Order: sequence, then C-alpha cells, then structure tokens
Amino acid sequence: MRIAILIGSILTSMSVPAGAVPPVTPPAAFDLPANGTAKFDIAGVRVGMSPDDVRKAMVKAGYRVGVVSRLESFGGQVAARIAELRHQSRIAKYDTTWEIQATGPATESLTVDFDQWPDGPHAVVLSFRANPDRQSQDAFRSQVEARYGKPTGRALGVWRWCSPGERQCGPVAIPALPSLDADYQMRSLHLKIGADAAQARKALVEAEARKVVPLQDGSAF
Repeated sequence: MRIAILIGSILTSMSVPAGAVPPVTPPAAFDLPANGTAKFDIAGVRVGMSPDDVRKAMVKAGYRVGVVSRLESFGGQVAARIAELRHQSRIAKYDTTWEIQATGPATESLTVDFDQWPDGPHAVVLSFRANPDRQSQDAFRSQVEARYGKPTGRALGVWRWCSPGERQCGPVAIPALPSLDADYQMRSLHLKIGADAAQARKALVEAEARKVVPLQDGSAF
C-alpha cells in the first residue's frame, strides 16, 4: 500500500480573518508503507514516524539522542505562505521538531529530518553513517546486503533499494515512494519518504494558504 494522503477530505472551507493562521484538520489517512518496505528502517526508525516514536526507536537501538533542531509547525508554514503571497514580512516561530541527531553505541551517527503535516511532524529523511575507524568497507557492505537484500540498482557507487510499485527507480531518478540508498565507500545510508508524500504536503500548505489569499480573475491594468 502506498503512502496515502487524502487531500480532498482534509481541507474544509472556512472564513479566516486577514493575517490569521487558518485552522487545519488532521489528515484523513497517513499510512506507513506496508507493501514490503517495512524492511526499510535504520535502527528501527522508519519514514512517517513522529518525533516521539523516533526517539523511542533510537533509545531501543542503543543510540544517545543529542541535538534536536526546531522549525515552524504546519500552521506556521501556512502563515508564512500567506505572508509571502501578500508580500508581507513576519516573524517565524520555531515551535516544533525539524531534526533529531543521535550517536550510536559504536559512534555511528543517525540524523532524522521531519516535514510538518497538519497532525504534526513526520520523519521524511534518515541519514546514517558508520564510523570508518570501527567498521571496514567490506564489513559494512556485507551487513547492508544481509539486512536489505539485493538492491534494485546502482549508480556512481551508490546502491538503491526501491519500494515495490516504484515508477522511477533509475540511477538519477527521484523515487516517488520510499527508497534506500547505500554508499559503501562512505559507509552511509539514506532513507527517504519519496516525492509523492513531499508533493502532497506542499499541496496541503498551498491549499490552506489559498483559502485566505485566493487566486484572482483579473489585475489592475
């Protein structure tokens, strides 16, 4: 099952005072991939997880949570888009989780980036790097292939695993669904949620902003 973002059912018509942040409704569906991509996790962390679930998974895997960076919430991003459409300045409010950095038991590093949705932050990019002083390139490659199986393809030394049903899994493509890249030389992994979810989130922000600043039929000329 692909990540489901039901845009139409979560947008409701409303009257919002000028300059106010419009209220938003949680998504009708935000499903983690269940079509074989469950193996796409790094230290138990998967795309779509909330910050609390990410922290729990990190701790369970023996990681120590370090830096936590913050960003504007979904409502704040809607307000920012409204201000942009009106050519107005505003003061940003960094009130929700944007990134979590953690260190593993063998000094591995794991960074999780989040995008903001109406129901809160969800993990969208996981970046892992093993300590090259603690694990050889051959050992890292063996561990990756034992864990994730045969890759879908490769390009320029980067191996890629794509979700079943992926439409564009070429070497330079931007996958629509969750995908995992491994760079054996750098001992790194990158797990991304995919373009479909990113585009859906951007469309939600735009739709909410356009309730306040709609497109107009004519201009003054």
